Amino acid sequence: MQPRTISQGYPLRRYVCYSVSRTSKAMIKSDHCTNRLHPYTQEELDNIIINEIKKLAVDQKYLKSIIQEDAAPVLNESELCQDRLTELDKQTDKLLNLYQIGAVDLPQIQDRLTALKQERNSLLQTLDKVSAEMPLNVQQVQNYAAAFQEALENEDYDQINNIIRLLIDKIVVLNENIEIHWTFC
Repeated sequence: MQPRTISQGYPLRRYVCYSVSRTSKAMIKSDHCTNRLHPYTQEELDNIIINEIKKLAVDQKYLKSIIQEDAAPVLNESELCQDRLTELDKQTDKLLNLYQIGAVDLPQIQDRLTALKQERNSLLQTLDKVSAEMPLNVQQVQNYAAAFQEALENEDYDQINNIIRLLIDKIVVLNENIEIHWTFC
């Protein structure tokens, strides 16, 4: 959706679906969009989002319910990587022990050690990536929501936008229903 000025006796800014406004062909998702029936004014939708973020700062029970509601059983990729790294270290130790006692020659284990080292490096890169993508915890979300309130009071619009981007992945509006997809869930 995009904010548009609609004049009906007086200028009014409303969020309008691209499929309805037809201003960007790339953004048109449907020829029969039903969002034309319930357009929100920019102020209405902005206030709904602002109030939801403010609520995160003061209502920990509400925040936890959002996290639990949206939480799907997810494989903990970090734990899987750690487990595999442990297994690779054991295999490497076993190969080196076999070499030390003279059970195998270096050329026999060299290819296997190289493969283990490559897999280990790949897992370490994945682990770094996964840890960088870790979702925010409850305290961090509340801290951002509190900082959001402060930015609102100070009218610091850059900070407001930054915090919104940190907390919200996307907002889906379908007629009168509004779904906020949080980044921390």
